Amino acid sequence: MHLRARRSISILSLGFFLAVGPASRQSSPLPEARPDSVGFSAQRLRRLDQALQALVESKQLAGLVTMVARHGQLVEQKTYGQQDIASAKPMQEVRRSAPA
Repeated sequence: MHLRARRSISILSLGFFLAVGPASRQSSPLPEARPDSVGFSAQRLRRLDQALQALVESKQLAGLVTMVARHGQLVEQKTYGQQDIASAKPMQEVRRSAPA
């Protein structure tokens, strides 16, 4: 994988944990939205999905969970790969919640 793509994924991951991590402890679910209704490109989300799936398939990562949101609305949440390779335990979605 190219260094630029790895850096982008690292930044996205860090941003996810900083922005969504505290919100995951709240109780009200995030409303869902279509990607285009909040300014996301469905085509680019598919490219991101393919890149993340490739990381798992190439065994660079065992598994990961993504959550894409904008303006307090969930656009996409996906799981890839496994939590534990030995037991083949699949990744689980993060509980979705709105910021306080």
